[in-house]
Amino acid sequence: NPTVAKQYLNYFTDEVLNKLEPEHLVYVGYVAHLLEDDLKAFQALAKAITRRPELKTKSVVQLYYPFRYKDEINTYAKTEEIDPVLVMSLIRQESAFNKNAISRVGARGLMQLMPATARKLDRKLNKKNLTDVNKNLQAGTKYLSMLLKRYDNNIVYALAAYNAGFGNVDAWIKRYKTTNEMVFMDVIPFQETREYVSSILRNYYWYDQLNKDFSKGKIGNVLSSNQNEP
Repeated sequence: NPTVAKQYLNYFTDEVLNKLEPEHLVYVGYVAHLLEDDLKAFQALAKAITRRPELKTKSVVQLYYPFRYKDEINTYAKTEEIDPVLVMSLIRQESAFNKNAISRVGARGLMQLMPATARKLDRKLNKKNLTDVNKNLQAGTKYLSMLLKRYDNNIVYALAAYNAGFGNVDAWIKRYKTTNEMVFMDVIPFQETREYVSSILRNYYWYDQLNKDFSKGKIGNVLSSNQNEP
């Protein structure tokens, strides 16, 4: 019963989740996954795995890294000639697959686009239609593709720019003269951006491990330093 299940999930605040046994947390994560409340699923499953690492089975990791909107992502990523696994990894970090997500600064939809940025890509886009899955993915993949081209397919630079803006990244590249991507990640001045890039690379690692029929993509040797933790 979806209605009852949603009411059930609403009961599980972070405070309540902290009191549950790990097995119960996995069950909550499973119910949240079925209802496509991925943020709640991630919260519950992360707590379960932290307390009992042996629960990190393939089935649980699959709940932790769901393949939402796979066909749509493949379509738009192919159009922009970018890696669909990278797009999936970015969306998991940006919105937890909530198409109606709105950030505290006003970014919207799956790929959390700012309305002003979206309008530069397509004048028909606005606050309301950015929650449309296809419109958001079309604009978001186009923007990510532009950043990748700007930085000669340097994944770390492009992801940092997606979060902090290319103006900041251009300044950091001039300030920190290194060609080592891992070193650059460490010297990014914004903690939020450092963690953002690291999280997406971690997501990529796990999606790549779980991937069977998703279009294969390669990200080189740039992997999160904590890739072995979900």
